[in-house]
Amino acid sequence: MIENLKKFNDGENARRKWAKDMNVDQKPYCIQDFIYAVPNVEKTGDIVLDPCEKRQTTIKVNVSNSVLWNKRGEYVYLFLCNHNIVKIGGTRTSMKERFGSYLCGHHVNERGKSGKMSVTNAHLYHSIEKSLLEGDKWEIW
Repeated sequence: MIENLKKFNDGENARRKWAKDMNVDQKPYCIQDFIYAVPNVEKTGDIVLDPCEKRQTTIKVNVSNSVLWNKRGEYVYLFLCNHNIVKIGGTRTSMKERFGSYLCGHHVNERGKSGKMSVTNAHLYHSIEKSLLEGDKWEIW
């Protein structure tokens, strides 16, 4: 079972400190409402647990639109949990680079790392990891 891997077990204290409750059942906007208002929105991938022991991070993106994922430009993006929008952000790079920045949220002291990361990245990274471990589904649009 993926939850029993050492790298997930070692992150328990980090998740306890950094993860925020998503309250996804209380979010007022599902992706279908957003697509109705902004019809050219495209899904770029699913955020999933990463069991690979060669990488220290515990989440990754299974990219569904590699052209959009790698294309540099100015984009508005959405993070969805169970089809509900929980974060709207923007980037002036590519989504690949922006998500790479979110992975820096892994570098918290509770994981024996440097602690050199943005607070936002730490909260989002650990909130997503905790939620995935609880069985939720995450997407990037």
